[in-house]
Amino acid sequence: MKRAEAAYQQALANFHNAERDLQRAEDDYNRGAIPEQALDKAKLAFEVAQAQLASAKASLELIKKGAREEDIQIAEANEEQAKSALENLEKLREAKSWEVKIQQTQTQLENARSAYELARKSWEDKLWGKDIELARAQVQNAQAALELVKSRLEDCTIKAPISGIVSGRFADEGSLASPGQPLVSIVDISSVKIVLHIGEEYLDKVPLTRKIAVQIENYLDKVFTPQEINISPTMDPRSRKIKVEVKIPNPGLRIKPGMFARVKLILEEEK
Repeated sequence: MKRAEAAYQQALANFHNAERDLQRAEDDYNRGAIPEQALDKAKLAFEVAQAQLASAKASLELIKKGAREEDIQIAEANEEQAKSALENLEKLREAKSWEVKIQQTQTQLENARSAYELARKSWEDKLWGKDIELARAQVQNAQAALELVKSRLEDCTIKAPISGIVSGRFADEGSLASPGQPLVSIVDISSVKIVLHIGEEYLDKVPLTRKIAVQIENYLDKVFTPQEINISPTMDPRSRKIKVEVKIPNPGLRIKPGMFARVKLILEEEK
């Protein structure tokens, strides 16, 4: 903001100086003291200063009203183009071709003014608001596309209904899976179940004590205490034995399915 205000004050001072120089040149020309070319130069310098002032004023107004950076850049470009017009004129005068190029410089100045007016009108008509709406719509479309991709990615992710270890894989990466086709098998061995059969003569004592000591063949140094004991309600008519399932914890997952175990049923205790 301070930079734009300083530029405007400088442009205003240059405009007043150019206005006085033009008035002086017109008086001198009317008295025959200077040639027509000198008057044309003063007129062009005045027009350049006028364009600089308009550009600086527009830049300041755009900043105050919250204009877009693009609009400010256009206005600043117009100001720089107007400044260079006078410098080019001085170079052309030294090259003895300024009379031919004055019209070209004036044309450039008019183009700069037209560009400035277009930028100002664009801001006043709030055309930039349409750009914002377009950008907002593009963001919404991109967000919707992202959500769609995320949804499809989730559909491509197979989630197991239980936690455990993959014990078998029946499909390779990239292969086509049919509905109902198993992909992997998962086992949960955080606790393991030991199945044993006891004779009917001990059946009435097991529910009373429910004390069982379990040892695994590979880990005889450790005795496991059951978490759960399930006794089948029916008897095998051929062996005349009852199936008992004993569930024990498996810390560290050291016990593997298929291992043999030693189970001791404490049926009686001496006190």
